[in-house]
Formats: sequence, C-alpha cells, structure tokens
Amino acid sequence: MLTKKEYEVLKCISKHKYTELEYLIRNMDSSVNFRISSLLKSGAITRPKTTKFEGMDVPEDIYAITDTGIALLQDYKDMHFEIYFWRGIPILISLIALIFSGIALAKALQWI
Repeated sequence: MLTKKEYEVLKCISKHKYTELEYLIRNMDSSVNFRISSLLKSGAITRPKTTKFEGMDVPEDIYAITDTGIALLQDYKDMHFEIYFWRGIPILISLIALIFSGIALAKALQWI
C-alpha cells in the first residue's frame, strides 16, 4: 500500500518518461530519498539500464515508472475515490433530512 508521499513521488515520476533525483528533491520534501528507495524495493520504479539516452549520457540518479508503479497509482486513486465517495453519502443524507425537517417546520408554523 502506498503512502501519500510515495503516491506523490510516483505521480511526479509518471508525468515524465524519465525523472532525475534532483528534480524530485526540488519539488518534494527531504524524505524523497527514503521514498525512492522504498519504491525501488517494491518494483514500482526502476533505473534505466542504458548509458545513452537520445545522444546524451544518462545521469546516474534517473528513474522511470514500471507497470507495477502504474498499477499502484491506479489502485491508490481508486481507493481514495471510494473513501471520499462513502464519506460524502452521510453528509448528503444529513442535508436531505435537514431540508425535509425545515419544510416540515415551515408547514407546522404555517409559513408555507
């Protein structure tokens, strides 16, 4: 299961085909090195094996998302959608009950 910070790192890496560690450090907090090592161990991200990339040398600290990482991102998004959806249902029911009770009160006081 991904933490929120790991999700943010994966999301940042998934936006670009290859992402440098320096870019992640600039855009994230200081725990990015720990998050990277955790994601590497889980197989969600990988380091490209090539030494050349589009005619340039590949920096040593560059990362790419794997199919496992893409699946983890999707699972995380789905899980959070379900959580927020089920949190919203009781609020919606409460609002509907409040509206009905307001209408009933208005009728009882003969405002309507």
